[in-house]
Amino acid sequence: MPDGDDAWAAIRTAQPQRLRELLRAAIDVHGLAAVLERTVAPLCVAVGDAWMRGEIGVYHEHLFTEAVQAVLREAIAAVDAGHAAGMRPPRVLLTTAPGEQHALGLLMAECMLALAGCERVLLGVSTPLMDIVEAAAASQADVVALSFSLQARRREVIDAVTQLRQRLPERVALWVGGAGAQRPLRHPPAGVRVFARVTDVSAQVAAWRQAQGAAA
Repeated sequence: MPDGDDAWAAIRTAQPQRLRELLRAAIDVHGLAAVLERTVAPLCVAVGDAWMRGEIGVYHEHLFTEAVQAVLREAIAAVDAGHAAGMRPPRVLLTTAPGEQHALGLLMAECMLALAGCERVLLGVSTPLMDIVEAAAASQADVVALSFSLQARRREVIDAVTQLRQRLPERVALWVGGAGAQRPLRHPPAGVRVFARVTDVSAQVAAWRQAQGAAA
């Protein structure tokens, strides 16, 4: 696991290549899931908090995001290449609600879905709600997954999730994660699953497959 001080120093001193090297080495040794939970997720919170306190600049956050995205996309490609039997259900559509521009939460969720061998449909960020509904139907998605960052406003989170749940067919599960979803969705609407940790995705995929009678 990359030392927290080393990773933070790489961020503070604007050394994205050093951060990429630390993360790649950690994934090689400890595995992708462990690095997501113990390193990437805490760093996301730390960077967001430091930016909000004015301790780092926007460019620090952007350098951090680009470095992590590069490493995680490499990791996803490697995981996908190892699935000789191909992808399996559930087919998960990943995006963010209108106005939510942060993509790292989605990318982390995609990592866990890749490890589980799931089919994924990627829409990127800030997708209008009706477009999400239409894309879910067109792609025959089994699950819609949303991510909310710390910057998300409580009312916007609640409204987006409530409206989306009402508009999606009952058979389509709605999974929500990210630091910005925890407090607003402490008591989520019926039919909405809120993840406290990115690694919770694995258990939920297994539960979905068991409920559907799909091979795990």
